Amino acid sequence: MPPGLALPRTLTAGLLLLDALGLLATDVEAVAGELDREAERDHVAHESLVNPAKSLALRLTGRTPLLWGTDPVATAVAGHCAGALAAHAGVVAHAAGFHEAAALPVLRREAIRGSAEVDLFSDPFRDSLRDPDEDPLEDVPPYGAMPAVRPVLLGVLADTDTGNEPERAAALDALPGADVVTVDEELMVRQGDPGAAASAAAVLALRFDFAALYLGLSRGVLGRPGWIGRAAQVNE
Repeated sequence: MPPGLALPRTLTAGLLLLDALGLLATDVEAVAGELDREAERDHVAHESLVNPAKSLALRLTGRTPLLWGTDPVATAVAGHCAGALAAHAGVVAHAAGFHEAAALPVLRREAIRGSAEVDLFSDPFRDSLRDPDEDPLEDVPPYGAMPAVRPVLLGVLADTDTGNEPERAAALDALPGADVVTVDEELMVRQGDPGAAASAAAVLALRFDFAALYLGLSRGVLGRPGWIGRAAQVNE
């Protein structure tokens, strides 16, 4: 595994500290259990139809991800996800809260266009395989054009937790074709239980970590001889 995948260990340490200080009551064992189950779902042996991380990587292939949170926790997770995509796949992503991003007129227009152009039946991994005789600049956007984007709406907190219904509804109304990534259906903890929000945030972040790895492998930027050693030297 490449360096930089210390989310579970770092998160657990932080949650234990906050719990000890009385700042945030969290069931750390419940969070750990949710992370274990997510790691199993994202295992390399599972095909993309049943592997949420592989499916996510497929949807992000060949696009510039716009990771926009629909609640404050999801916005923070979006920042982590953008870092994972950059570190492990060499993919640059924009991370922000939805209302913050919607205030950027050109990017908002491109997001609307990108959400309208989603092809549910395309195979981006297959489409990315290029004939060596083809012009490598064939798919480069013309001068002044932006690369294709993929708007992704992230959600962590249930609407009843923070009263964030207007923001989530506004995001879905503005970008009806955007990817919506939440983990509500997969979690075994109930909303409102200690650790529910932390579990949702951790699972969502871990899913993007795995997606970044799969995306990096598909792009050929991971797995080369000596890459772990070079990364370790950079981190020293």
